[in-house]
Amino acid sequence: MIQLKNKKALTLLRIAALIVTLTSIYIFAPWQFALYYFYPLPANVQAQTQEAIEQGIDGIIVYIHKQGQQPEYFANGWHNRKHKIPAYPSALFKIGSIRKLYDAAALTKLAAIGRIDIDKTLADYLPSLIGRIENADKITLRMMVKHKSGIPNYTDTDNFDWSITYPDPLALVLDKPADFSPDADYGYSNTNYLLLRKIMSNVLGYDHNQYIKDEILTPLGLTHTFSSVHEINLVALNKGTFFDEQEQALYASLYKYEHTGWVLGYSSIARYYKDIDTVVVQFINTNGDDTVMLTEIIYNRIIDIVTAQQ
Repeated sequence: MIQLKNKKALTLLRIAALIVTLTSIYIFAPWQFALYYFYPLPANVQAQTQEAIEQGIDGIIVYIHKQGQQPEYFANGWHNRKHKIPAYPSALFKIGSIRKLYDAAALTKLAAIGRIDIDKTLADYLPSLIGRIENADKITLRMMVKHKSGIPNYTDTDNFDWSITYPDPLALVLDKPADFSPDADYGYSNTNYLLLRKIMSNVLGYDHNQYIKDEILTPLGLTHTFSSVHEINLVALNKGTFFDEQEQALYASLYKYEHTGWVLGYSSIARYYKDIDTVVVQFINTNGDDTVMLTEIIYNRIIDIVTAQQ
């Protein structure tokens, strides 16, 4: 009798655990976003931007540029909800880590002309970091570009606060153990590109941002950094056609023609699709909670619409 009661109690506990688990998934997991991916596609991109707003996004801008055609712009929702300003395509936008596309392109150009050797180590270029960053004498610039260095990400440290501007964010990871041995794994780290920017500036003898402006932004038609999106040839940047043959081969070995960006209040995706010879950029002024998944789903649905229209 006692054994039977124990079995019944165990069964009831299992049922209760199952109910709690399913309830938690329903309440806390972004299951509705996952289901949304399978919803029928709307007729066009503008309709998809409206769906994005209905899914809880405050504002969205989409830029589509197929090689040989005029770029298209779409906007929906709010640029500023508080002041009732509608979203508009020429709005200034924080691109976050999409700037790494420019950093990698600048490094590629410097490597192609022999100013930088991407197979030299971090210690070769910044010897003061020997003993302060683990494996500095084994980590190459190539590993850093590809996030295979093992250097900890300063934005993941316990003391990091996105709302604070740090005079020297590198200090947050000095003397910290490596996440893994050089070239043994992949780990996205903003510290890699912080260091690469320092190296480029040291080699150039002036701010690397000026080099990016002179060698990349100006040739592409972006005459100052915070211009609106229609002033830049994003196809050339994302496709790599502003590189010569040597630079293009080097860049392709280091980096994909794509990136995403995230800063407080903003998220963005920029990718080139070779099969349709098109660049698609999406800017969204909402992040946090589960919107990372949602913004990626919205973007993928836009790609499906663009592909179907080819």
